[in-house]
Amino acid sequence: MQRRRFLQTATGFTILPAGLLRGQTAPSNRLNVALIGVWGRGTAHYASLRNENVVALCDVYEPRTREAQAMFPKAKCYTDWRKVMEQKDVEAMVICTADQHHAFIANWAINRGMHVFCEKPLGMTVQEARVVRANYLKNRAKIATQHGTQRHAYPNFERVRELILDGAIGQLQRVHSWDARELPRPGYPQGEGAAPQGLDFDQWIGPSPVHPYSPQYFGGSSGLNCLFWNMYRDFGVGQMGDMGAHTMDLVWNVIDAGAPSSIIAPVISSSGPMQPMPFPFSVAPAATPIARRKPPEKTLLKRIMLRLQDNRMEPDDDDEKGGTPRRGGQRNPVEEDSAAFAMLKTVLNAVFVTTGLALLLSVIIVIIYTSIGKFFVSTNECSTE
Repeated sequence: MQRRRFLQTATGFTILPAGLLRGQTAPSNRLNVALIGVWGRGTAHYASLRNENVVALCDVYEPRTREAQAMFPKAKCYTDWRKVMEQKDVEAMVICTADQHHAFIANWAINRGMHVFCEKPLGMTVQEARVVRANYLKNRAKIATQHGTQRHAYPNFERVRELILDGAIGQLQRVHSWDARELPRPGYPQGEGAAPQGLDFDQWIGPSPVHPYSPQYFGGSSGLNCLFWNMYRDFGVGQMGDMGAHTMDLVWNVIDAGAPSSIIAPVISSSGPMQPMPFPFSVAPAATPIARRKPPEKTLLKRIMLRLQDNRMEPDDDDEKGGTPRRGGQRNPVEEDSAAFAMLKTVLNAVFVTTGLALLLSVIIVIIYTSIGKFFVSTNECSTE
């Protein structure tokens, strides 16, 4: 299978090439795909995968695997994704598991020359993402990869990028990205008996620290089940990795940035068993060189302040000087910290002042005209007498 063919197919998970859904793809050109994680996000790819050869299905919950096999009856079924790697005809991996498995499956697949589509997040830590990227760079001439941030499929976001890079708002200096959804978890749930039949809970835990089974990790519909487990740090990266992977990605695309030169992340939490006390940390630049595209010289600064806010965190007024964000909810952080909003308030104040002066002037004019009218009436009365 050629790399160019997979690029078309990988893009097809969100934007399918013309004619692909109408079954015009020749059987000899189809890709042999393994779907790892058949429920949740996995179901979102069923439509495009029908046009490929799904040769392997893997999920830790056998009832879901049987459901998927009804859709792809020729696929072999597994509960351990490592066994899928041994199947010789697999050419590509579609990874839709719980977050803690993403980087491991991606690395194993890339190192075996397989194409990879991985749902976000790419990894649980910066180091995991760096390892995946390093392996990709060593194999990029042979494979195609795609990260599951599907908002790139919407043309509006590319239009925003064009506007910014073309200088529509002037010289970009500072960018805010935020998400206000909160799904607090006071701590890991207590164990509640054995896992249901058909669920390989040990395999679901995978590389994470061991926790006893609890039904609180699972629930909800196919598209929302992830919200039950990815807010626990050992199984996900919370809101920053869930929704932040979308909002930050869009910002990164718009400002045409490579890797950050530094990261400072003051953290505020409930200091429960799930999260540590607030602490600042910094991440050094990646050792692997990042390919940078030269931005337009007249639009972007060499350095841009990019603030990413999670769970309604509100920066202090001196946040650029290292102020610590505080948890609030009484105001929108964008309203007080955005230069655009400050300008809007200035304009509105000017409008109100101007309107008030105009009304006052109108009243004065009416009074003057009324007085002049009374004067002329009195004068005429005197002249007639």
